Amino acid sequence: MPTTYNDLFLRDNLGDTGSVPATGAISSSPDIIPYGQSPVTDPATFFTGNYGSDVGKDLVARAQNYIYMRAKNLAAGAETGSFSLYYSPASLLLYPSLWQSNILATSDGATSVPVAAANAGDIVVGTNPFTWQPQMISGDHYCLIGRIVTPNNPNPIPQTGAINDFANYIANNRGMGWRNVTVVDNGSPTFTQSVNYEQGTQGGPMSVIITCTNVPVGASVSFSCGTTGPNPPINLPQTTVTNSGSFVVGVSTNIPANFVSNISYSYWANNTTPLPGWNITLTVVYFVNSTNELFKHALSFKKLGLPEREHRKMLNNSIGIGPIRGFIVGGHTTQSN
Repeated sequence: MPTTYNDLFLRDNLGDTGSVPATGAISSSPDIIPYGQSPVTDPATFFTGNYGSDVGKDLVARAQNYIYMRAKNLAAGAETGSFSLYYSPASLLLYPSLWQSNILATSDGATSVPVAAANAGDIVVGTNPFTWQPQMISGDHYCLIGRIVTPNNPNPIPQTGAINDFANYIANNRGMGWRNVTVVDNGSPTFTQSVNYEQGTQGGPMSVIITCTNVPVGASVSFSCGTTGPNPPINLPQTTVTNSGSFVVGVSTNIPANFVSNISYSYWANNTTPLPGWNITLTVVYFVNSTNELFKHALSFKKLGLPEREHRKMLNNSIGIGPIRGFIVGGHTTQSN
């Protein structure tokens, strides 16, 4: 007779209530959630609120895809745990040897995401999403394998190659979830680059900007970061280039001290042809006022190519009114050969 699991669990399908052994389909977990190319602003509220739905999306080839995980607490009281996520090309039998080395990481490089449930029945959401830039897989799909480890269920990955052992592992392990995912080429970027960023011991008002030189009108760019901390988040949705000579766009944010993460930027050609000498540069700018010793070395908004009015609105709240200039602290360029 089936019993009910008594820990944080991942559903195998929308109708799954946590019985052991599991019943129903096992390859469509709604708790492994690919959710597009921009991180969600408040994932805990958003994915708790739609727990009764499968809101996962197709993965986009060559793009930075953000993948969230959630679980329900079936224990009698508070529980803690951590999520991990793996991938595998499609296979009729997902033996662990096919996926255990293919672990995905978050923007800040973590391969596990901690969660905590205060009460029985709570939904927990990993607010730091896993990221993946999958390649197109023609006529096939990938499998995402989610795993949650808790103090009472360490959930080791077995080294099994026997069909009987594997079937029991699937049916009885409620801390594992599978999801078949399709990768689409429609709307995928021409390329995506990921660059490491470390704020250091001093936080402050920054702008993350992308500069396009000799990139034709009609092409588009974006950048994003899934790691929480900057306020507002580092996220520029896909934006169309409107000036082929020099096009500059970005976001201003406060980045906390010791923030470490990857920032990814993407380019879509959109059936255009770049001009000779084209390049795309992602730059981070630190803003200072006239009392800062760096002010004399910093650049005006005009020289940075930034719209002053738009950036001052946020910066005045951070460093006060008066003269403000920007000091370029780093950048990454992709250019023609």
